Amino acid sequence: MTFTELGKYYTEVYGPYFIESAFDSFISALGGQYPTLATHNDYKLSLKNIIIEQSEKNSYLYNFIAKVGCQKNGVEEKTASVEGIVLFSEKEKGKIEGFRYLDGNGLSEILRTSN
Repeated sequence: MTFTELGKYYTEVYGPYFIESAFDSFISALGGQYPTLATHNDYKLSLKNIIIEQSEKNSYLYNFIAKVGCQKNGVEEKTASVEGIVLFSEKEKGKIEGFRYLDGNGLSEILRTSN
């Protein structure tokens, strides 16, 4: 997949879930860093598990831990647990207003390796 195709993919797949200004921020603030690294280095990503918890202090804020698998050229799959937060919009129900990775727990390093 080329980077142009990846940009189109992000818009089609993730775009509908964000308020307009948040989608632009998501992309420009490395929201797509892991898929971009994976594409650039020929890795395939897969979601293994995700834990989502609503904040006790803010009902629009959620914390997540996503266990992500990554594999390249038939080499044994490696996994990392990516942690982050998602803030839903109060005005546009069901749409994301903010998204941030807090800790990739080594996923970037895995995706930068040659094998």
